[in-house]
Amino acid sequence: NNIMDFIHIALLTACVGHLICCYCDWQITYTPNGRFSFGDLKDNNRLSALFIHTSQKRFLRSILFGVLAMTLELFGYLALCAWMNQYSSRCALLMVISTGIAFISGVVHHVFCGTVEWFYLQFDCMQSMTQILPDTIPIAISC
Repeated sequence: NNIMDFIHIALLTACVGHLICCYCDWQITYTPNGRFSFGDLKDNNRLSALFIHTSQKRFLRSILFGVLAMTLELFGYLALCAWMNQYSSRCALLMVISTGIAFISGVVHHVFCGTVEWFYLQFDCMQSMTQILPDTIPIAISC
């Protein structure tokens, strides 16, 4: 059946997307100076010591590959919606709407948080960033 072949290919594509997303998380969590934890956000000295020798390319890769990962995952979720449609069109519609919301918020998350982390390094680990982007810091911490 052609539709099942498409669904299987889309689900495999989504699995690749999830693996890429794990790579993106690894890029941000494990730095050359140790492992990031959310407790580090409370102490800028600890946080800057953790990220001080981290390449800015790590965050740019995380942004780009994060968007790629979310796009690949989208195919799998839409394939599940197509599969569900044969059983319940209402449930399939709810799944499509949920998938759209998750995709948009996931892409925004990867782009926004990766950009804030890039700015954090670009502006000397918060010291000068607090003067340039004061309204963004509370939002970045919520990422």
